[in-house]
Amino acid sequence: MTPRLAQRPALAAPGHWMTQPLGYRPAREASSIEASMYRTSTVTCGLHKISSHDWSKPAPQKPSLGLRINKVDYSLKAPSSAREHGERIAAFWQLALVDHTIAATTGVPAYFSGDGDWRSNVETVFPRPLEDYINGKASEASCATLRDIFESGVVPISMPDIPATLQVKSMALLERAVRLGIRWGDGVDLPSTELVEYMAERDIIKTAIEHFKSYLPPVRQPSAGIQPPRTSNGLVWKRLYPHFIVLTAEIQLLYPSGVKDHLDYYQCLRSARATKEIISELTDTEISQIGVVPGQCFSLTLHVLERELQRKNALGDKASVDLITDKREVVLNALKVLGKVHHLVARQLA
Repeated sequence: MTPRLAQRPALAAPGHWMTQPLGYRPAREASSIEASMYRTSTVTCGLHKISSHDWSKPAPQKPSLGLRINKVDYSLKAPSSAREHGERIAAFWQLALVDHTIAATTGVPAYFSGDGDWRSNVETVFPRPLEDYINGKASEASCATLRDIFESGVVPISMPDIPATLQVKSMALLERAVRLGIRWGDGVDLPSTELVEYMAERDIIKTAIEHFKSYLPPVRQPSAGIQPPRTSNGLVWKRLYPHFIVLTAEIQLLYPSGVKDHLDYYQCLRSARATKEIISELTDTEISQIGVVPGQCFSLTLHVLERELQRKNALGDKASVDLITDKREVVLNALKVLGKVHHLVARQLA
């Protein structure tokens, strides 16, 4: 029998929450053109090829193959200071985060990747605080970049990732999980050779997610030391995003196999419960301030809880049904709160 992949609540499904009505088509097309211009400018300037934190060491160029068409000339002059060098790195990763967010929530291929064509392949190092470039401390940091999320088992201990890097890494994991689902589709019969390739890619993503979670700072900051901005219940604002996104990446990856694999089923359920626990620590006002992207995180969490609710109903387990229903209501309320400030989330609930 040909192996079959089960249905999943896909991020890029038809009728998806990021899909705008026809009346918004001109704006959407204009936005797409604008994004394409930004990406083209980024490549032209070579912002994706800054492979060192040391501004005095220019990125090595690929050897010419003798054909003009293969030569990439970057138009941006070398930075005039360490500060400018750091600003360029930060600017690139802001654009890359937008690029991966669009890809993860709409299914449109990401322009920047760690496993693509050399011309768009990302070599820029993850950012450090701007003051680290000014005082020279940045040169002590690892030169890790996008591909290292999936290829390296190194934990950034001596110089932990800054919030911007945690955001980029979590979204890169989600984008890769979504890409896996789009490549093979949902509920599609796979020949054995393609199933082997699918499982190999799935294992790479799963390992990368587990590794990232192993050093992702807790969403609640210990009382000692400098206190970053927090919610009313003590959650660190800048850590909410990477926690929500990596949990969603895990759900996106494991939901289909959870139909037959009980280990994946319960891991998927644990991720959904963890998302619910974070939500329950936020007030409605705080939920309304976290942005539109977590709306999809909450939606996939709702899918998982509803699947578990159906299972418990079938077993006649009323106590569990009541408990899961309460969890579902917490997530549903969060979606309704976001729907009041983001019409894309409201459309999903309609």
